[in-house]
Parts: sequence; C-alpha cells; structure tokens
Amino acid sequence: MTEFKVWRDVKLPAGKILIPGVVSHATDLVEHPELVADRILAFADIVARENVIAGTDCGLGGRVHPQIARAKLRALRDGAAIATKTLWNWEQERGERLLRLKGLSADLSHPFG
Repeated sequence: MTEFKVWRDVKLPAGKILIPGVVSHATDLVEHPELVADRILAFADIVARENVIAGTDCGLGGRVHPQIARAKLRALRDGAAIATKTLWNWEQERGERLLRLKGLSADLSHPFG
C-alpha cells in the first residue's frame, strides 16, 4: 500500500479529512495491528494527524467471511489505538491536563521533575 505517497505532491484542501483504507477487502489475510498503525502514521505524517481517520479500503460485507471481517475490524481498532498513542502522546498529554486541572505544573520530560 503506497497510496499515501500521492499526498506528498497533492495538498489536502483546507478543512478536509482523509479516510484512507488501511485494511483491505481484497484478501483474507488479517492485517497485524502494528501494520495498520504504520499505515495510519504514514498518512498522518504527510497530511497531519488531525486530518486522518482510518477506514477500510472498501466494504467488507459480502467480500470476506464474517469472522475475517470482524478480525480485520479488530485489527483496525487496535492499530488505530497504537497510532493514536504515538501521534497524540496520549499519556503525557493526559498527565499534563490533569496537572493543570489541579493547578500544578511539572516538567514531565524528566522522570523525577
């Protein structure tokens, strides 16, 4: 899957969201969540994280066995969770928000700060 490369030369219009197909309907192979995350990260690296929503490359119903479709959707969910943690620094940002809510501040770049 190299479709993300086109976005190196074509600018995503302002206010638009890209929903790339990061799991395939064309094979019974269930993608590993890490592979799904890598695909999401490739798109996000080019068009910015806030402009990407992961999806399937086409409808799965009728194209793959229902158990395979469910497994592919689980891989999509799990891969998106991995990508989210990478892209949004989820734990660090959550910790910073909690400290701000409590009226505290800390240098979270240092483990003993």
